[in-house]
This record gives sequence, C-alpha cells and structure tokens, in this order.
Amino acid sequence: MTSPPTPYTQTGLFSRYRLIIAIVAPILALVMFSAWVVEEKMDAYRDSADLLVAAQIARAAQSLTRELENERILSTRAVDPNDLQARYELEAQRLNTDERLKALSAALAMPEIRQRLSGDTNIIDSAQLAILRQELDNDATPSAASFGYSRAIAGLTSLAATMAPSDLSRVISAYMDLGNVKDRVGRARAMLTTTTKKGEINRQALAENNAESRAYLESFRVHASAHQIRIYDEIVQGPVVGMVERLHRQALSGILGPDDRKAWDEAHVALLKLYARTEDRMAADMEKVIQDNLKATRFTFFLVVLGVIILVGLSLESLRRSERRAVLWEEEARKLFRAVEQSPVSVLISDAQGLIEYINPAFSAMTGYHRDEVLGHSPRMLRSDQTPPEVFADLWASISAGQEWRGEIVNQRKDGSVYWESMTVAPVKDGDGKVDSFIAFKEDVTEIRSLRLALELEHANLRRIFASTKDLIALVSTDGRFEYANPALVDTFGPVMGVRTIDYFQPAIANLGDDNTATRGEWVSDLNGKTYEFSITPVDTPHGEMSALLALHDITTRKQAELAMAEAREAAELSNRAKTEFLATMSHELRTPLNAIIGFSEIIENELLGPVETKQYRDYAHDINESGRHLLTLINDILDVARLEVGRFALMESEMDVGQTIRASVQLVGERAKAAGLRIGEQIPDGLPWLMGDERRIKQTIANILSNAVKFTSADGRVTVTAKTDENGLDIVVSDTGIGIHADDMTKIMAPFGQAESSLSRRFDGAGLGLPLARRFMDMHGGTLSISSTPGQGTVVNLHFPASRLRVATTMTTR
Repeated sequence: MTSPPTPYTQTGLFSRYRLIIAIVAPILALVMFSAWVVEEKMDAYRDSADLLVAAQIARAAQSLTRELENERILSTRAVDPNDLQARYELEAQRLNTDERLKALSAALAMPEIRQRLSGDTNIIDSAQLAILRQELDNDATPSAASFGYSRAIAGLTSLAATMAPSDLSRVISAYMDLGNVKDRVGRARAMLTTTTKKGEINRQALAENNAESRAYLESFRVHASAHQIRIYDEIVQGPVVGMVERLHRQALSGILGPDDRKAWDEAHVALLKLYARTEDRMAADMEKVIQDNLKATRFTFFLVVLGVIILVGLSLESLRRSERRAVLWEEEARKLFRAVEQSPVSVLISDAQGLIEYINPAFSAMTGYHRDEVLGHSPRMLRSDQTPPEVFADLWASISAGQEWRGEIVNQRKDGSVYWESMTVAPVKDGDGKVDSFIAFKEDVTEIRSLRLALELEHANLRRIFASTKDLIALVSTDGRFEYANPALVDTFGPVMGVRTIDYFQPAIANLGDDNTATRGEWVSDLNGKTYEFSITPVDTPHGEMSALLALHDITTRKQAELAMAEAREAAELSNRAKTEFLATMSHELRTPLNAIIGFSEIIENELLGPVETKQYRDYAHDINESGRHLLTLINDILDVARLEVGRFALMESEMDVGQTIRASVQLVGERAKAAGLRIGEQIPDGLPWLMGDERRIKQTIANILSNAVKFTSADGRVTVTAKTDENGLDIVVSDTGIGIHADDMTKIMAPFGQAESSLSRRFDGAGLGLPLARRFMDMHGGTLSISSTPGQGTVVNLHFPASRLRVATTMTTR
C-alpha cells in the first residue's frame, strides 16, 4: 500500500506547476505579441510601398496638369495668327507636355496601378492629345481650345486626387516637393526657347518660376527627414548650381548674352540630372528601408521564436535552482539597478581584462555612444590625444594593485568632440579577494573647468592691469589693513605688509575707513609733496563683507599747470582792467575840449556874437559841430563800455511809458533817416503797459538799433519799429529791408568795435559799439536781444523784456 504524499511533496508539486504556468504564460503572450508586431510591420511595409507608388503617380499627374494648364493658356493666345511669339512659346510648351505625358504613361503601365484605377477614369493619352492639338491648329476658337484642355485637366486632377493618399507621410511629401522643384528647373530651361520679340527671356515668368522653386525647396526641407536632406546636400551641389543661379541673375537683370544661351541649356540639363539622381537615390533608399524593415521583421520573428524556446528550457532549469536565492536578493538588486540607471553620474563596469560589461544611461548621454556600441569593447575607445599616456599607465597600475584611482582626463565623444572628465575607478573583488571587475564613476567637468580657467584668466588679466598701471591702487579691509597693493603704490610709498592705512598714508586720507561711502577728492602726500586725486569705492568681498578700493592718480603736473593758468588769467585781467580804466580816464579828458568845440562851433554857425562874412566859414562851423557831436557820442559809448567792464555801471530805473520812449528814440534818428531818404514807420498800439527800467539806456538801445537799420538800408527801402505784448513780456521789434547780415558775421558784429564790411556800411561813421552796448543793456534789464537776418533781404532785431518788468498803465502816475 502506497503512502500518501507528504505535505512537502504536495507543496513542491504545486509549486512546480505554478512555476511552469508563471513561465509559460508570459512566453505565450510574448509569442502572440511578436506575431502581432510582425503582422503590423508587414502591413506598414505594404502601406509604405503603396504610398511610394501613389506619390509617384500623383506627382506625375500634378506635373502634367501644370504643363497642360500652361499649354491651354498659350493655345488660347496662339489662336491669333499675328502673335508669332505665342506660337513659338506654344511649340516649346508642347515638348514639355509630351515629356510629362510619357512619364505618367510609363507609371500607369505598372500592373498594381491599373488595379487601383476605376474603369471610367478619364486620362488623356498621347493619341488624344495629338488629335486635340490638330483640331486646334486647323480650326479653333479660344473657347474651343479652353474646353478641350479643360476636360484633360479635369481628368488628371481627378487622378491626382484619387492616387494621392490622405495619410501621405512627411517623407513622401518631401519626395513630391523635390519633384516640383525639378519641374521648375525644367520650366526655366524651356524659357530660353520662349523669348520675347526682342529675343529676351520673360523675366517676370522667370522670377515667378524661381519663387515657386524656392517655395517648394523650403517645403522640401520642412518635410524631409535628416537622411533625405543629407542626400540632397551631397548630390545637388558644385559649380552647376552656382552657374544656374548666376545665369538666372543675368537673365533677371536683362544682361544674358547670346554666348550664355548654350551654357543656359547645358547648366539646366546638368542640374536636372542632379535632381533626377537625388530622386532615384531617395526612392532607392526608401525602397531599401522598406525591404530592410521586412527582413528585420522576419528575422525578429524567428529570433523571438528561437529565443522563446531556449528561454523556456533555460528558465525552467535555472528558476528551479535559483528560486529561493532570487526571492532574497531580487528586491535589493532591483533597487541597486534603479539607483545606477537613474544616477546622474556616468557609471561603467568592466571585467578584469578591461572590457565593458555595463553602462548606465548617463554614460550614453555624456559620450554619445549607445550601450550596444560599447559593450564588449575597451574604454580606450574614449581616449583622446590630449591626455598623456603616463596618466593611463598610472591608472592601470593603481587599480591592478587593488587600489582606487582619482583624477581628471580628457576623453573624446562619439562625434569627435573632447570633454574633461572627473573619474574615480575602483576594483571590485570576489569572495576570495581577487579582482574580477572594475567600476568607474565619471562626471563631465568641462564647463566647470572652463569656468575655472576663465576665472583664473580674468584674475591674471586684472593682476597684469594693476601691475602695469601707473596709478596707485590698494584694497583695504574694514579694519584698515591692506588686502592688496599694486607695485606702483609699493614703489612710491614703500611696503604695505603689516602696516595699517592710518599709519601708511600721511596725512590720513579722508573717509578711507568708511567702507560704505564712495568718496572722491584730492590728497597731498607729506612723503613726496605730490598732489593726488583719490577715489574710494566700496567693494563686496566673497564673504559678504565690505572692502574699500582706493585709487590714487598723480595730478601734480596738472595742479601746477592750473596754478600757472590762474596766475596768467589774473595778470590778463589786471591788464584788461588797466586798459579799461585808461579808456575811461581818456574819455573824460576828451569830453571837456569836445564840449567847448561843439559850443563854440554852434555860436559861430548861428552868428550869436555877430555876423560871419563868409558863408564857407559858417559851413565849416556846421561841419565842426556835427563832427564834434559824433565824436562825443563815440566817446560816450566808449565810456559806457569801460564802465560796464570795470563794473561801475548802474541802472537808474523808473517806471516809463514805452510808447513815448520809442517815439523819442525815433526822433533822435529822424534827421539821419531824413538825410538817407527814409521814413521810419511806427506800429505802436495804444494801452501798452508801462516798463520798469532805465529810460535813458533803453532809449539809447532803441536809437542804436534804429541808427544801424537806417545806415544799412537804401533810399528805396523801409524801416519799421513795432511794439507788442503777450504773456511772456514785451517785444520791441526793429525791421528793415537793408543789405542784411551774413551768418558768419553775427559773432563779429556783437563784439566791441566789431563791424561787417560792406559798401553801405560806410555811409555813416561808426565804431561798432552800438550792438554790444545794446546787448549789455538788455542783459542788465533781464531781457534778450536777438537778430535774424537774410543777406539782400533785410534784418529783424527783437528786444524782449520779461513780464516781471511790466506794470499796469492805469496804476501809473503822471510824470
């Protein structure tokens, strides 16, 4: 009698079945999933092949549509028998249409395409096109021509819409865009045979064609994959592209010569060949990718099946043996693996011979190598020529001896770029204490090293600048001790080590101990007696404290020059003051005899003491009187100038009637204006406000301005004086139609004794003091004197008094 199984035996049997189920179920699921993946890849392969063929047909149909559209337009124009140019262009266009029709017919001849076309598809063939052209050539009207082509275009448009799949991928879209670019190159080539009556290319059509070509090329670069763009850049290049662009620029500029026409055709033919090669290469590559996908799918399927079978056998055996151990360390291994995989530090594990067994994703991100590209290889594949061989020799000697190695080396990425790597390599020992593998922790420190080098370079540059500058520079801490002193400071005042600033600089520099205040000033050293301009600037330290940056600039020479200039200026002022006082004294001395001359000449002229026998003597007396008065006026002006310069001039201010003052000034100049054949016009409104000022000096100012206006105005001109007020004050304007003043002479006439030479300026004598005195008097009244003049048209002088000097006329007392 057989004994019943023990609980341990039942548990083991149940555990065995559970293990088999746990292994077989995922394997079967994996097989089913693999079969589904293979089927999906097969469907993708078939769809890709259909997409490629459909794209070719759609592109050919679209190209033929465009050519038929152009031929329809030219056929309509060619109906006119007198338009020979349109006829020539039509013949050239028909050749292009025939080429596109041949390409479409060849594509439609493929059996798989015929199966996709419906029976009622209306696609024009070469025979139908020939009949249509013959009918148009024999007897056609514009409407008939348009109708025949419209039917053909409608059929091709329907074909393109039918063949172009709705889910066309970007890669195939790029393929179609490249075909459109090729069509535009062919159209540009044909434009040479469709020239205008003058033998020139239609530049507008060429420009539009080029714009379309550029647009399709941009669309190609947007849709194309990186591989397609690389194919295009490898093939479409060289002198042919440059020659086509140069010929197009010449054609658009109208400078395409007869010798360039052959080059035009050859260059475009060569460029079309390049585009054809590109299309063939892209089509072949797409076909190769599709075939490779199919092969990979089959290989993957068989590999998965084989792997599953092997996996089942091995798993059953290995899992039975390691079930207990796996349960214990599985969780720990998972944690360790996740930590290494997600670590931002690059991790590399190699065997005892140095062949790589494991890398984490951070290693791939740092070096650019995928895991499959480095497993089983030596880390020497990362070496660069910038790391000395002895560094690697020291590394292997250390880790082979069971020691850890740390250091920085320069390695090379997959793309050839180099980077600095901080690496720690440690040996991994087995249970017997033997080294069976090595683990390396790597970190990219290129940026950190670059920053460190840049900082060191910046510090070196600052040290060189401070060492070479002649200014004295020091950095002082908050406790008044030197943190830095440049060589110029040490050479000038001696060493700074162990010396406080309060003892070093004698006398002490103001605010040097106050590190929160920026200070500028001058300081004279007791050591060498030189004068320095100093600046103290607060500076933050790396520790968050404050220091003071002291800069001393030697200005001894400048101060000496300033002192010399001050002494020279004082001497010049003394000389000028002596000159002015001399003129004032001489003016007083001259006025006494002049008054006597004027008085006696006036007595003789008026025969107050008895008759003068000879009329000529009376005329002489009159001339003496006029000359004396003129000289007295000149001396008075000189005296005024002298008194103004020495500061002895004071205004005698009072309230005055502006209108009466202006009229009195006009009367002073009246005789002179009458002698010049002029009449001074007055535009003085009633009710002007009264003015607070020195009436005598204001009257003198207006009289001087009027005298100049009369002096420089011919007899057929006019002089006008106008007064007006506004919220800004009072303006007295004297305008004339005289000879005017050049802009270059404005500064000259405003200087004392300055005159602008002219033929009219000598009608009356003058010393050039009137305008300078007038401007000084206006300045003393707080007003301004402005002049605007146009040579040959006249001058306008504006005397402006501020509103603060105006008084209300009704409040004035009668004087």
